[in-house]
Amino acid sequence: MVLRWCRKVTKRVLILTLVLRMRNLQALFSIFEGFEMSNKGTKGYRDTLNLPKTSFSMKANLVQREPQIRKDWAKRGLYDKIRKARSGAALYVLHDGPPYANGDIHMGHVINKVLKDFVVKYKTMTGYDAPYVPGWDCHGLPIE
Repeated sequence: MVLRWCRKVTKRVLILTLVLRMRNLQALFSIFEGFEMSNKGTKGYRDTLNLPKTSFSMKANLVQREPQIRKDWAKRGLYDKIRKARSGAALYVLHDGPPYANGDIHMGHVINKVLKDFVVKYKTMTGYDAPYVPGWDCHGLPIE
């Protein structure tokens, strides 16, 4: 008898819980009424993203833009201005060696170049005179 009563109460509690959850979901969905996440005329993953509308292009076009940016920097003499602004400051030199002196090039060489570039730029921004110095950094004598 007690077991039968427990089953009835459990069923009623479960039903009540489900009803309350459904009401909460309906209330939650009512907040988003009239709000469109994407155009209904098109389908695709891109249309499901909630991205901001901006005036600039979302496509980088780095292959086309990098030569233009480098020409602009050369025309403005940006590197020369940085060198002139840091002249007389404490010198910090990090020799940047060849990308692959021994063996074939791999991703470790890319990381090496990027990290050295970060260090030189960081030191320049913190007030050091840190010129880019290409060198022969092979970490020791070659074995021949």
